[in-house]
Amino acid sequence: MAVTHGITEDGQPTDAADSKRPPQPMGGEDSPEPLSAPDKKRKGNGKGKGAERPKPAAAPGKKRKGNGKGKVKGKDQQGKQQGEKQQGNLKSWQEAVLKLHNQFRCMHGAPAVTWSAKVAEGARTYIAHLSRLQHDNSYQLAPPHGPAGENLAFRSPSIDIARDVHGWYDEVQFCQKRSGGFSDGCQRGANGFPTGHFTAVVWRGVTKIGCAKNNANTILICRYWSGNELSTSTANMQGHYVQNVLPARKSAAACKAQR
Repeated sequence: MAVTHGITEDGQPTDAADSKRPPQPMGGEDSPEPLSAPDKKRKGNGKGKGAERPKPAAAPGKKRKGNGKGKVKGKDQQGKQQGEKQQGNLKSWQEAVLKLHNQFRCMHGAPAVTWSAKVAEGARTYIAHLSRLQHDNSYQLAPPHGPAGENLAFRSPSIDIARDVHGWYDEVQFCQKRSGGFSDGCQRGANGFPTGHFTAVVWRGVTKIGCAKNNANTILICRYWSGNELSTSTANMQGHYVQNVLPARKSAAACKAQR
């Protein structure tokens, strides 16, 4: 048995019976408290200090002196290498999730995303002991775990990464089309079918993802991060679908070959 569960920026899951979005035929779970789409960027999560704005990179200084064992790498170089090492240390299922997301994003003209260990850590903490689909208040999470969009999938007896991520993407079939693209950035599905999982996967403004599985290996969660504050780049932000969700431009085969 497989069930998917998505969420819109205003805190309403795509398949909740009381959602402003069309209900999913398979039914849904309780939704988190709704968030209103901000006119301006919001700060914090309402439970503590506000989210800090991303600090601009410091201007490069002079080369640092060596330590007798060769040149000392600057902080930017060290950070870059640590990030590359972190990407290389992903588990096989994490690599599969990342590759599938980037394949689908390539198809729809969205930049590739990277893996965020911090976003994944927050997702894992939340999902570890869950036994049913229930969303976190992911848009209210403080950095570095959020704010973020969120997709959930359930499968018994165990998660199947390829099938479940494909299941999110396959909602593309419900997008309402017009000449040259989607009529509304695929914000609303035809005939009441959900599209929120698909739009989160290919949302152009997303830059990092982090995913996790529960202890029972029956629930998959992926979070979609775009920055330390809510903005037009945040996945499924109301009013910004058209510029962030584009129709397919390349084939799956072309994007696989490209990577």
